[in-house]
Amino acid sequence: EAVERKAKTVAITSGGKLAKLCDKVIKVPAGFQPRAALGYLFFPILGVLHNAGIADVKNQELNEMLALIKDTEKYKEKAQELVKKIGDRVPVIYSSESLGVVAYRWKTQFNENAKCPAFYHLFPEMNHNELVGFQGMDRQKYAIIMLRDEHDHPRIKKRMDICKEIMEERVDVIEVHTEGEALLSRIFS
Repeated sequence: EAVERKAKTVAITSGGKLAKLCDKVIKVPAGFQPRAALGYLFFPILGVLHNAGIADVKNQELNEMLALIKDTEKYKEKAQELVKKIGDRVPVIYSSESLGVVAYRWKTQFNENAKCPAFYHLFPEMNHNELVGFQGMDRQKYAIIMLRDEHDHPRIKKRMDICKEIMEERVDVIEVHTEGEALLSRIFS
């Protein structure tokens, strides 16, 4: 449809029919499942959006994020620690709205890679209905992962603190804190 409308088109692809249809092609390596190709897909998309004037990304923000994620060994260790803490329990991930994409990504990674059910919800909305469900929660079945961001609004932080206290009566709560100042750093950390 975009080609029919004579729109400028950009494809981020490993090849195939899509590459032949578009004005510009950004080629990425073939053979990766989409969930394993995040880096190969994210940066070209960000570049296209930046060049189109849709996303304003500063070099300083990118450099901070790249410096943080460069230490892959640290993040592998953190991931292994998290997996040990969760064990065989179902992960339930909570975050603020600003980290909603991260919470959802974590949920789908548990689903696809660990082949287990996982759930996520966002503050402040989860305060309204989800807490009631904790009356029936079981420490042996569920593990809460709370994604915390120092840049969240003080009211969200307070809600998270109060909910954590309530949740800990029934389930283990594992807090994971973001790193960095720039939003990109905090999302990828």
